[in-house]
Amino acid sequence: LSKGTTLSRSGPATAQTGSNKVFCSIYEGKSSVDVNVGLCFFNIATGEITLSTILDSQTYVRTIHKIHVFEPSDILAPEHYIGPPGNKLTVILKSNVSQEIRFHGVDKRFFNSNEGLENIQKLAFEKDLNYLKQELGDKQNALCALAAGMKFIIKIYRMQQVFFKKFRFKYEVPESTMFIDTR
Repeated sequence: LSKGTTLSRSGPATAQTGSNKVFCSIYEGKSSVDVNVGLCFFNIATGEITLSTILDSQTYVRTIHKIHVFEPSDILAPEHYIGPPGNKLTVILKSNVSQEIRFHGVDKRFFNSNEGLENIQKLAFEKDLNYLKQELGDKQNALCALAAGMKFIIKIYRMQQVFFKKFRFKYEVPESTMFIDTR
């Protein structure tokens, strides 16, 4: 990451889900009406990146559910989401996810959809490129989350020699998921 980037002091973004290392990058679009959240989950152990765009409610119930499914131990977001007073999304997330999840803030300029698409072109397997470009071309918030998360991965894991040359990308359509509130 470039000069001036702020990261949490809570350590590197590694998550233990069984034997998998998972972290999440999240970005909420600027819309006065819709709550549109882009999520990107990075499984460092398997080299899999899962992207999703969720049209959510004001309580972010679908976003919270998706985070519970992947069980990351770290969430990356624009730094103005994290710092006091924080935005509504991170305030709700922090009160609805495990206290063990660490939140990291980075400069908003790292959440760039064009860079996210470039990452897919460089790091996806050749056979998946057309599908991914078609599916993700208009999913700006998920691409923003991917771009920032990838910069974070490179910063943390290049130093530890835990980096794949190619990643297995997949896009999960939110309409194909269901959650059941047990409360």
